[in-house]
Amino acid sequence: MKTNIKTKCFFTILVVVLSGIIFCGCGCDFTGPGSEDESVVARINDYDLTVSDFKNEAAFTLSQKDILSNPLEAKERLLESLITKNILLQEAQKQNFDKDREFMKEIESYWKQALLKLILKYKSNELFRDICVEDAEVLYEYKRMRRKILAGIIILNDKSSADRLSKSGDNFEEVKNSMEKNIVSDEPSGWWILGDLPQSLEDPLFSLVAGKLSAPVKYGDGWAVIRAVKEEYREIGPFEKISMEVKENILNRKKERALEDWIFGLRKEALIKVDRKLLKEIKIEGAK
Repeated sequence: MKTNIKTKCFFTILVVVLSGIIFCGCGCDFTGPGSEDESVVARINDYDLTVSDFKNEAAFTLSQKDILSNPLEAKERLLESLITKNILLQEAQKQNFDKDREFMKEIESYWKQALLKLILKYKSNELFRDICVEDAEVLYEYKRMRRKILAGIIILNDKSSADRLSKSGDNFEEVKNSMEKNIVSDEPSGWWILGDLPQSLEDPLFSLVAGKLSAPVKYGDGWAVIRAVKEEYREIGPFEKISMEVKENILNRKKERALEDWIFGLRKEALIKVDRKLLKEIKIEGAK
């Protein structure tokens, strides 16, 4: 029976070890400027596991339930997993796996992901700091949410054609038929509610009243003209009951837009050159 228990414990530790590698990367040394305690809690061959290292690992792997129910047992279990992980890592280094090309590519991938996460987190905190939602915005959004609009969306290949169509008024069908060669898409009119369309099309649609046409809207490589045919009102619940949810939706949308605008600005300032001919010639395995 003792053998079975030991085997079970070993595999439990191994699972924790591998989980730690996935979440923490392959580096075990979390020390750095400002580390709160460099006292050595365990020495594994030539590696010193400091209190600071241990606390960093605990933040990743220990749950609040573990800590509260039996803190000493939780710490002992974590220490055992860290010892096993370090022994395995040291053996991997002896075998020169840390210099393996595949390993280096994987490390590069983790490094890129960590950097992306860090820059997005940092910039999000900066961008979102001053974003707020006014009561008038919430009421306006609630009114838009109640609307259900029957509309047609026509996509044209150039702005001048879209301009002409958007100003056609009562002659809409006649003008549209005359520029058939410039129309990329002309689906039958459908019913739309808030959230059905990309925001670039949704905002102009919900600013229209029945019978009106939108100004040309840039959409992908073409230009869209939206024609509102008629509208109805739908029941979504009293304003007092859903106002907080509406406010949260507006806030999230503003945050997304702020981040998108920032990324767009970076792309606009960057020097980007693409070899389209080479891109076309690249063969990707598994692609049809």
